[in-house]
Parts: sequence; C-alpha cells; structure tokens
Amino acid sequence: MRLSIIIPVYNEALFLEKTLQRLQDLKPYEVIVIDGGSTDNTIDIAKKFNCKIINSPKGRGLQINKGIENAQGDIILVLHADTILSKEVTLKDFELKDNEIAGFFRLKYLSNNFFVKLVEIFANIRSKLHYLPYGDQAIFFKKEILRVIGGIKNYPFLEDLDLILRLRKAGKVKMINKEVLVSSRRIEKGGLFYPILHSLKNVFIVILFLAGFKPEKLIKFYK
Repeated sequence: MRLSIIIPVYNEALFLEKTLQRLQDLKPYEVIVIDGGSTDNTIDIAKKFNCKIINSPKGRGLQINKGIENAQGDIILVLHADTILSKEVTLKDFELKDNEIAGFFRLKYLSNNFFVKLVEIFANIRSKLHYLPYGDQAIFFKKEILRVIGGIKNYPFLEDLDLILRLRKAGKVKMINKEVLVSSRRIEKGGLFYPILHSLKNVFIVILFLAGFKPEKLIKFYK
C-alpha cells in the first residue's frame, strides 16, 4: 500500500508546519502540496519538509485534482492544511480491504469552547450514523475508484460532500475510531454562540446543495 497525501493550500503558513511535522513521523509514500497562489510563506514551509509542490488555480476541487494527477500512490488522502493526524494514527489505518473503498477519522477540534465541543459531538454522531464526514475528517480512498465514480468535481467548495455521497453509493466507507485534530478558526471567530450558528448555516448550505443548487452559487453563504 502506497499512501499519497494531497494538501490543497492557500496562505496556510500559520497551520501547515504542524500538519507536515506530524506527517514526517507517519512516513507516507509522498506528500503533495498544491498551492492556489499563496502570498505568505506557505511554499517555503512545504519546501522545508521536502514536499512535492504543484501550482494550481485557486479552488479546492481544482487543486485536489491537480494533486491526484501527480500522485503515484494507490491510496489518496486529502488532508486540510489545518488538520493534524493524531499520534495514534498509523499507516496501517489507511489499508482498505477488497470490499472497502474509502475511510475517514473522528473529528476533534482544538478548542475548549463549550459550543465548539457541541458542534464536534454532533459532527461525529452524523458521520458515524450516516457515514457522512466532511473534508476536515481526513477522507481517504482508493485512487482506482475515481474512475468508477467519475472523479472529483472542480467545485470551489463542497467537493468533499459531493465526493463522499458518490463513494457511499460505490462501496463500503469505514470510520476509523481515531482522532484528527482540527483548527476551530472557522467556527470560533464570532461571538459566544457563533459555533452553533455557523454549524446551522452549514446545514442550510448542505440542504440547498442536495436540492440542486451549485457550489458556485452557494459559496457566498460559506464565506
């Protein structure tokens, strides 16, 4: 099993170093950083860790596809720049049996905020009951399955939701009962109740997406 880790980035210097440092211990086959035009020192950090660096137009779907085009592994992990694999995660966790095509991990936010913890609890319940993780839960899959499901869409966001919905239809997706440590920056930047409001907003966006609205139209609600 050869694990290729793909990390789409855009001005992620604040978080990328800790993420890459952990991957040094994991020792995957390769780490590919796909830059969408960063203006900070994101690229310098990636070079320090000897990552394969690829330039791409900005957009998560576009960047991920660029990474996959250049990946040599048979298992692909799409990792957010602010998601750190916990020390209990090993290469063995990424092995997929014949009837398994994908997997993901349990979410843990790096925050002690009560409302952030509530969001974390409900996210893990959702993903465990419905096998419906979001991208910050380190989704991985067999590279060969992309030919079956039609690849990853070049969406500016929601590419993770679209991907997991199609993976579920194609075969077995498993949840690894180990944590990935995720920055709470997106859900903790507002007031006291912002984490809950942000989570509800995301539910609204998902409902609209499932109803047929395009990500290009919905991204204005995400920002």
